[in-house]
Amino acid sequence: MVASHPSPSDFVADKADLMSAGTWVTLTVWLVDPAYQTLEMFAPDGAPYRLLATHAGDDSVNAPPFDAQSLDLAPLWRR
Repeated sequence: MVASHPSPSDFVADKADLMSAGTWVTLTVWLVDPAYQTLEMFAPDGAPYRLLATHAGDDSVNAPPFDAQSLDLAPLWRR
């Protein structure tokens, strides 16, 4: 699993670099964006990675590889 928090100054470029084919050998990529309070989950499906789900705000997430445990997103957005 790869979890990333791209820099606010160049989110699009950071995301493109992270999602480039061949960059990672992993089953899951989570991108956390506190500015938009979102969690995006991707899985390899050729090139590029395929978006599995987007969660936002106060969602509670049960997702691979941690689907046995619920993750509340609200604490991630607190400053």
